[in-house]
Amino acid sequence: MNVYQLKIVIKKTKPPVWKRCMIPGGITFAQLSILLDEMMEQGDSDRYEFEFYQTQVHIREWREGERQVRKFNFDFMCAPDTYIDDLFRKEDKFTFRIEDGDLYRWMDMESLNCKLQERFATSSGEPDYRSHKELKAGMDGGETGLQCAENPVSRTERNAKSTNTMLKDFADMLRYVLLENGSEDLRSQLYDLIDDDTSGEDADVGQMRKMLQNMEQSEGNGAVRMKQESPVTELPSRNPTIKEGLLELTVNELRELAEREGVARYKSLKKDELAEKIKNQILLPTVMKKRLLILSEDEISAFENAIEKGDVMLLTNGNWNCWRSFMT
Repeated sequence: MNVYQLKIVIKKTKPPVWKRCMIPGGITFAQLSILLDEMMEQGDSDRYEFEFYQTQVHIREWREGERQVRKFNFDFMCAPDTYIDDLFRKEDKFTFRIEDGDLYRWMDMESLNCKLQERFATSSGEPDYRSHKELKAGMDGGETGLQCAENPVSRTERNAKSTNTMLKDFADMLRYVLLENGSEDLRSQLYDLIDDDTSGEDADVGQMRKMLQNMEQSEGNGAVRMKQESPVTELPSRNPTIKEGLLELTVNELRELAEREGVARYKSLKKDELAEKIKNQILLPTVMKKRLLILSEDEISAFENAIEKGDVMLLTNGNWNCWRSFMT
C-alpha cells in the first residue's frame, strides 16, 4: 500500500498554521475529504472541492442537475469515483476548500492521533466508491476503519471536460488530420501556425479554415482530400448553399437568427438582403471561433464526425446542410 505524507497549511495564516500527516494510497477523494475534516478538526460538509492547479482539475461530489464544470479551463472529476494516487503522483500540492466549515480549537496531537487510529484503521479490499454522505452515514452507524483499494481504478463516467480541454482536443485532432493528409507546403504552414508545446491552443481559427480550403483546391497538385474514401456523394443529393438554406426560412425566423448572431441594422432589410447579411456574419472566423467556445459535448462530437466524413470542406465552403448540423 502506498503512503503519502501531507503538510496541511491553513491559507492566509501568519505565522503559518500547519499540520503534517500520513495518508494511505488507494482511497478516493471522497474518503480523503472525510480524513481531512477529522485532521483539520473542522465542521463536516459534503460541499468541498479539491483543486489541482497545474493539472487544471476540480474534484467535487457529483450533484444531479448541477453544472459540474464551473470554469472554462478546469475539468471536473467526481470525488467518489476518483482515486488520489494518479493526481498525487502528478502534483506536489493542491487546495482543499470546504463550505460551511468552522475551524475548531485544535486538540493536542496525541489525543488527535489516538482518535484517528481508532476511527480510521486501514485495511485492503475492494474499491469503495461511496459518496461523502454515504461514508458519513456509515460512520454515524458505528462503522470504523478505512478500506483502501488493492487495485485502485478511477471511474470516469461522471467526469466532464472543460471548454478549454475540448478545444485543445479538437486542435490536436485537426492538426493530425492536416499533417497526415496535407501536402508538404501545407504541413510547413501548419507547423508555423501551431506550436506543438501548446497543443494548438494558440492557433488562429481563420487561418485553419483557409488551410482546409487550400487542401481542397490543391487536390490535383499533391494535397489529398481528408478521408477521401468517404465521398461527398454520401450527403443528400441536394446540397444548398448557406444562403439558399437561409432563404427557406421565414422572415421572422431570419430576424430571430440575425438578432441571435449579432447582425447589425437588419430590421429594414428585405429577405434576400437579410439572408446575405446573416451568411456573411456566420462565416466570419471570429464568429465561428466564439461558437466553438460554447459547443456542448454532443456538438463537439458532431464536428468530429464531420471531420471523419470529410464534411469540413463543405462547412467552410458554405454548405447549408453541414453548417446547420454543426452550428444550430
